[in-house]
Amino acid sequence: MSQNAFSGQLRLRAPRSGEISLRERLALVPPRAVQSARMPFVALIAFILAGGVAGLLLFNTQMQQGAFEIEHLQAEAAALSAVQQDQSMQLLRMSDPQRLAASARSLGMVAPSTPAFLDLATGRILGVPTPATSLDALNIGGGGVAPTPKSLRPPPHIVIVQPKAGATAKTKASTGAASRGKTTSTGKNG
Repeated sequence: MSQNAFSGQLRLRAPRSGEISLRERLALVPPRAVQSARMPFVALIAFILAGGVAGLLLFNTQMQQGAFEIEHLQAEAAALSAVQQDQSMQLLRMSDPQRLAASARSLGMVAPSTPAFLDLATGRILGVPTPATSLDALNIGGGGVAPTPKSLRPPPHIVIVQPKAGATAKTKASTGAASRGKTTSTGKNG
């Protein structure tokens, strides 16, 4: 061996004062220290992932419950709307003047022949009040329907359209083909 090679080996083996040997600098870290340092980080990441998944499941569940509640409320609103329409139709039927007059007659009520009015500003009675009798009753349902005036019943205006000569032949040909079970566009049996 040469002098230089020998001196290089000596340097590695015998450190100078103040120098640290290569072996001392490159020592293995004990495995427990590495695992124990990584374990809280792994646990934190797993906890965050589990919390995120649980949060997403809870959010999805809340959204589904909200959708069901909205659907239920919309069905209830539709039912209430139908009830409201039915009741307003009943109110219209009950407030019909003809029906009210018939109900009043069935209860024995009659319209007064000469009504009197009360002036609220002065407190005076205008007119002569007279009691109504059964002879004053109005006939509200006996006349039937009045005939429509002639001006509202014009005579009908009828227009007769004559088919053209060529159109008649085509119409007869297509009618005959259809009755025989043939299609004019394909020419095949139906």
